Amino acid sequence: MSNEHIFLEGRKHKRFRLKKGVRAALTPGNKIGQIKEINEGGLVFRCADNDKPLKRPVKIDIFSSAYDFYLSNVSVQSSGYLKTDSKVSLSSQPIRQLKIQIGKMTSTQIILLDHFLKEYILPDS
Repeated sequence: MSNEHIFLEGRKHKRFRLKKGVRAALTPGNKIGQIKEINEGGLVFRCADNDKPLKRPVKIDIFSSAYDFYLSNVSVQSSGYLKTDSKVSLSSQPIRQLKIQIGKMTSTQIILLDHFLKEYILPDS
């Protein structure tokens, strides 16, 4: 039996796929990756797997230069991960898909996230 965490369906909010080019950066740990899915309660993003555990407390920045969007310093916690068979292009480093739960946000962060969800999700998700 594998030690990998398994994602269980226990969502409170519908998850949406995003337009390409939306990224997230976790600190500390300097994990930067592409957001695959997002909702009001959390997100899933892919990043290079350096086998270093996330330290607490964790903050995340969500950004896209293509869409001129930046949401900074959101409190989050990791709620699971999945190692994938994918590799970083031109590298042998594996990819980890992290499941992140969003913590308490300021009113400004809530407004920005709401705007983000209305503008940057794919229409078919």
